[in-house]
Amino acid sequence: MLHAPDTPMVLIDAWKPSLDAGRYTVEVGHEVNDNDGTQQKFDSDVREVDVQAPRFTLDQRLLHTAFPVAGTSGDLARVLPHVCLSGPTLPWQRTADPPEEKSGTPWLALILLRHNELIPDSLTRDEISNRPVAEFFPADPSAVADGLLLPALTSEQVLVGPDTCRTIDLTAATFTAVVPRLAEIHRLVHVRRADEHAPEPGPEDVAVVIANRLPRSGAYSAHLVSLEGHGTWLTTLPNTGTNGKGPVKTVRLVSLHSWHFTTDTGNRPSFLTVAKRVVHNSGAIPLLRLPFQPTVTDGTARVGWRLEHGYVPLRHHLPTGERTHAWYRGPFTPVPPGSPPEQGTPPTSEAEAMIYEPADAVFDVSYAAAFALGKVLGLVHPAVSPALAGLRADAAHLLAHIASGHAGRDAEAWAGQNAERMAADVASGRWSRRAFEAMILRDEETSGSGIAPEERFATAMTAVTTPDSGGHRVLGHLVDTVIDACDELKPVELLARVPFTHLVPEHRMLPGETVRFFHIDPHWVAALVAGAADVGGHTELDTHVTHRLRDQLLTGADLPVAGMLVRSALVRDWPGLIVDARDSSGSVLREVRVLAPDLLLAYFNAVPDAVTLRQPPQAPHFGLDGDWYLQLRYLVGDDIGGSMGDDDQLAGIDGMLRRSGDFPVEVFDIESFVEQLKTSLVDRGQWESDADLAPAAVALQLVDTPGELVFSPPHAHGSEDLS
Repeated sequence: MLHAPDTPMVLIDAWKPSLDAGRYTVEVGHEVNDNDGTQQKFDSDVREVDVQAPRFTLDQRLLHTAFPVAGTSGDLARVLPHVCLSGPTLPWQRTADPPEEKSGTPWLALILLRHNELIPDSLTRDEISNRPVAEFFPADPSAVADGLLLPALTSEQVLVGPDTCRTIDLTAATFTAVVPRLAEIHRLVHVRRADEHAPEPGPEDVAVVIANRLPRSGAYSAHLVSLEGHGTWLTTLPNTGTNGKGPVKTVRLVSLHSWHFTTDTGNRPSFLTVAKRVVHNSGAIPLLRLPFQPTVTDGTARVGWRLEHGYVPLRHHLPTGERTHAWYRGPFTPVPPGSPPEQGTPPTSEAEAMIYEPADAVFDVSYAAAFALGKVLGLVHPAVSPALAGLRADAAHLLAHIASGHAGRDAEAWAGQNAERMAADVASGRWSRRAFEAMILRDEETSGSGIAPEERFATAMTAVTTPDSGGHRVLGHLVDTVIDACDELKPVELLARVPFTHLVPEHRMLPGETVRFFHIDPHWVAALVAGAADVGGHTELDTHVTHRLRDQLLTGADLPVAGMLVRSALVRDWPGLIVDARDSSGSVLREVRVLAPDLLLAYFNAVPDAVTLRQPPQAPHFGLDGDWYLQLRYLVGDDIGGSMGDDDQLAGIDGMLRRSGDFPVEVFDIESFVEQLKTSLVDRGQWESDADLAPAAVALQLVDTPGELVFSPPHAHGSEDLS
């Protein structure tokens, strides 16, 4: 038994029942010895007991799972199909052993067949035939067709069961090529338990029967067949048929369950092959930037510094009409971004966001482009423009209300108790009506006591813009209302709408079959937010509203810290590719988005120490890890089931296949495979040299776990400042 401590999978070599299926005779006798030594015998009682088990048919409820799933079409060339049976003792309830042997060989095997390897019925042309069970017990063997081999069953073994069964016919050559030998059958069957300590089988305890053939290409049918009665012929094919006349031409097997699938590689490489390509193409430092050669010459050092820090050169048209070049970098940077020079707060215009580099006589347009893009994103969204127009109108109503003189009546509210209610009044339009009435009536009470309108509005503006004043608090509630109602203004949402060309401005930054890591520049995102908040601004009051909205949007903005881009067939060919990013505290993965069929974007809440790309999980299955090799697994120690090092492989498996004339080389020579597998494990201290390699150990080596690719982001170990 093998038990991997970190998984619920427990593998057992076999789970044999106390009695095989069949008819048993039980005799009960009674003897009594007197004190003087006289022995008295009583009549014995003889009874027959039938131990029943499936034989010619299989209850569908006993079929737990099968892999590949019926009807599947995909890259299955390295998979060994299998079927799981809910009765964990089922494979041992009967035996494939010849009558003279009692070694407990399982009676079930899973064989794979191509369409042209099955002999169709001579009448129906069907590959699977329904036949009477009685045909397997011919009263006159001479009546059996010449060259037809039936299982050697005795009628005394027939118990209660159906009258018909499903059968398949194979040529003698096909039978010899694909059916496991008698000594191989037990190595292809084991038991998987969910709880090794449970005294009785549970619903998740299953017997697993593995095929001995790799479905390299094309359509296949998988058949769970009965080998009972075939034991004599599973070592060498007999010379004559059932009736003793002529050479064997056809072998008839009972098919208990079958399904179809198709191997269609489409010349698609394996996950491991693509992963190795990604590692090679990504390079030693997979950061999001243009390729460059470091240099120390005076003329190119600053250019190299820009390229190293993620900038790309672009053509730039100045407002005055001149054409020149400028540097641009999006929100994704290869190094932790520093503070922008000469800019402590988010910009209020594109011009303010421009950064001029006098040493190079060029502009850095990164933040100016972000500001302009933010304004465009705000204008084109159907919810943002109306929301900002409404906010600016409400701010104007608030200013007019204060200037009208009504603010004096609302002293209690200005004291801070009801600022939220007053903001609701502003939004309802009630204050705008009062301000309008004040301008029309011009009464002394509502006209500001004769104060000039310019002074009243200047005073009102001061009341709105002065921190902690009543008007300032009311405006804050108005801004919060818009932010709560319009998610599209939030920094994270705006970042999600940034076009890819602004994120990765040059295709050479992200070549095919690569991974690129980056930090996120919060200053770039702040400029983006500032641009969106500026939509519809014209007046001095609008400018203040814009700043207030921008500041409240950025306060506590929950932005990701870093991220990763993957451009690879891994994304396209393995839908649901799993991304796992971790640091010392645990998972830091925030979000995964598929931007295109072969393009994935992941955001992290912190700079991870390791990022793993993992093949999507499937049902547990068996097979090779690559082209004709197997990655060895630990059988002893604390990491049972874990993969050994990359160099610990059983290679050359294509030399461990049966050679059967012109028959396709796809079927394992199980004895050769197990012998070489044992040698590899013994050499690594994972098995005793004098012990037979157990079926559970073989199965564990064949378990095909999802492939994975692990990166250690280079920026996890250091940083550079842009300043």
